[in-house]
Amino acid sequence: MLARRIKRDIVERGRSVNSVLDQYLRFVKPAFDTFVSATARHADMIVPGSHNEVAIEVISQHMEKQLRNRSRKLRAEFYKTPATQLPAPAATSTMSPYDGLGSAHERRTSLTHMKPTLNRNESFGLSAPHMARGPSTASATGEAGLPPNVIMLAQTPQLQSLLTLLHDRSTSTSEFTFACKRVGTLVVELATTLLPYREKEITIHGGRKHIGHELNVSSLCSVSILRSGAVLEPSLRRAFPAMSLGSLLIQSNEEDGEPHLYDVSLPSFIRRRETAEKSWVFLLDAQIGTGAAAFMAIRVLLDHSVPEDQIVFLTLLASSQGGVHALNRAFPRVRIVVAGVDPGLQKLRIPWQTSATGSSSAGRYERNESKGYADNAAVDEDDLSPGFNRRENLHLLGSPPLSGGDGRFAAANTESRQPQRQPSLTQSPAKGSRVVFAITPGCGSIGDRFWGTGSR
Repeated sequence: MLARRIKRDIVERGRSVNSVLDQYLRFVKPAFDTFVSATARHADMIVPGSHNEVAIEVISQHMEKQLRNRSRKLRAEFYKTPATQLPAPAATSTMSPYDGLGSAHERRTSLTHMKPTLNRNESFGLSAPHMARGPSTASATGEAGLPPNVIMLAQTPQLQSLLTLLHDRSTSTSEFTFACKRVGTLVVELATTLLPYREKEITIHGGRKHIGHELNVSSLCSVSILRSGAVLEPSLRRAFPAMSLGSLLIQSNEEDGEPHLYDVSLPSFIRRRETAEKSWVFLLDAQIGTGAAAFMAIRVLLDHSVPEDQIVFLTLLASSQGGVHALNRAFPRVRIVVAGVDPGLQKLRIPWQTSATGSSSAGRYERNESKGYADNAAVDEDDLSPGFNRRENLHLLGSPPLSGGDGRFAAANTESRQPQRQPSLTQSPAKGSRVVFAITPGCGSIGDRFWGTGSR
């Protein structure tokens, strides 16, 4: 490059060799090192010359081919992700709530065991004799079949009563909101024990010195998967009033339930590579069903250079048959803190509305009332869990029914239960319906019940 510059300036511009070298060393070389060289270090391929159309066309065709080969079926693809072998834990100065618990075999025999099945006479997560013990890692709960990166809250009577409120379809909006915030606070408190701490010497009253602990993180933030993930933000604000908040808008496709990323809003220190590598992130979502939205959110954070082992996923409810296993295979260093686990996961097609005719008021009542009944949802039989009952379980998808003595409620209810109104999976999907993956028994649409907006 320098030889061409000297030849050009001497022959075409009549300059001396010394003047060309002086300009090169003062301006050209520093600018190259600052802007061009830095970019070249991270480039996979360098094309000499912007007019090299052949090389540019070859690269474009390769990129187009790779994009075409990539599937948009995220849920089907990430289940194929191979497992990552975790390295042996190294000695660090960070504190862990599980230090000193012994080997994996000792943990298996000492920590709480969660039963994989659920019936009406037991709690949603654990049986009564084990409810008062400490938080359990899934490695210690082999009977539950949960992956080792899942950390479940201690199933105390207090937590069981709160989970009962969340599962109860008749719980009012105010009671449901209180229960969400209270359970969220317990989840946040356990998640804070996963952060690194360091010793700190302080002076207490009386002039004596005391060795305590403080957080050893340079940056800490939360990222909510909108919109249900925002229900955990009030609980997080109680623990960290000045915490930076971010959000990811991930919505499911109406036809196949595949997640799509629509908006990314992250704190400034996450958007910068040098600070993101030192940051810790609490990723928030109300439920983990298939795990597709969680998978996409974690992938976004990793693309912003947040280390995998510095991401902690906080959630209220998860399915033992759902995406927690896929998340463990893809991101084994991401820890998942969950309050409760339900045994089932079903793929459903539910209607946006049930009637296109009639008066506006009658249609409104009919749509609101129909949210809770099984006959208005078509079930994909290939995705059903053993023992799944349509009529008893599908009503949990909706918000609590409106109460009142209006006869139109009963009429709408009776009409919606007619067999001829039930959609069929063998037919083409209804125009006013969408695909959802529901945890069963489940808590319904947590976001809608939390804000009292009513599910569609």
